[in-house]
Amino acid sequence: MKAYFRIMTVLAVVTLSAAPALADLWNVNDNISYTLSNAVWTPYGYGGLFTITDVDTGAVIETFCLELNEHISQNDRVAGISDSASLGGRGGGSPDPISSATDWLYTQFVYGNAAYSNGSALQIAFWILEQEVTAAEASSWFNAGLLATATSYLTEAKLHTGSYGTQVLNLKDDISDAPHQSQLFHPVPEPATMLLLGIGLIGLAGYGRKKLFKK
Repeated sequence: MKAYFRIMTVLAVVTLSAAPALADLWNVNDNISYTLSNAVWTPYGYGGLFTITDVDTGAVIETFCLELNEHISQNDRVAGISDSASLGGRGGGSPDPISSATDWLYTQFVYGNAAYSNGSALQIAFWILEQEVTAAEASSWFNAGLLATATSYLTEAKLHTGSYGTQVLNLKDDISDAPHQSQLFHPVPEPATMLLLGIGLIGLAGYGRKKLFKK
């Protein structure tokens, strides 16, 4: 029985240490590629749901841009991961920490909360929360139905304070090292790793129960 509890303790530690696994797959100076869906037009260019791949490690995230007047390019490099956008865009200082509301809202998306799944509306909500788009601009640029959804998202998000684990993936130009876009980033455990750990824990629980009943 003691051996069983020792194994359970080791697996618990491994489970907790697996949480930053995704962050370990994104390294400074790694190159990225991206695709854009749920595109949202502005006079500054397009935002929306970005699927970004670390070309060097194969890691993939779904994310949104933070700064309206900064841009992402194929083969950009990772400048760093922190709690702030390296430049302030239109609405912040340099560096520019993300708000608790943005932190909370992106966390809902990352963990699959179906109530926050509209990629276009999420991008608009993040821009407004980070003061990249004014109310007048939002009314002029965006479809009324889409803006209504974004407004419902950000209204709920503003009720939440504290930290939820969201960080910022800051990018830079592949040649000049000039700062490029800042993308939301949330280090979560890799699904395959957590599935294997879960299966192992269930198996060990069954084994311990069997040993207990044998006594």
